[in-house]
Amino acid sequence: MIFAIVTLAGMLAISGCKKKETYTVTFNANGGTGTMAAQTFTEGEAQALTRNAFTYDGYTFTGWNTVQGGSGASYTDGQTITATADMTLYAQWEIITYTVTFESNGGTGDMPAQTFNAGESQSIATNVFTRDNYWFVGWNTTADGTGTS
Repeated sequence: MIFAIVTLAGMLAISGCKKKETYTVTFNANGGTGTMAAQTFTEGEAQALTRNAFTYDGYTFTGWNTVQGGSGASYTDGQTITATADMTLYAQWEIITYTVTFESNGGTGDMPAQTFNAGESQSIATNVFTRDNYWFVGWNTTADGTGTS
């Protein structure tokens, strides 16, 4: 501590300075994998959060939250903050989705697109297209059938 002695009209006063507090921000993968070191913040000093290093197969990282389920204070990746206490930040994840569209390839009819979640098995919709004088034999990723069946 640093002390200063000041005299005021014959009175003696002592004032002091305290050392700034440090706070620890801990990062939790919240279902993801990997490691991240805790980050130290100094009281009253703004600092950027360490960028996310966690991964989660089939999911996209969407930011940090002070509550595991995402109902607390939210922070973006690398956001500059001024910590006021120790805290844990939980990675927030959003499942990756894919959309499959169906083309009639010369047939007629209409089929809505189908959404798939990464890593989850799901049946492809039953064909409703028709084409005179043709049998439906299956789906393929290219119109000429040379893609993936």
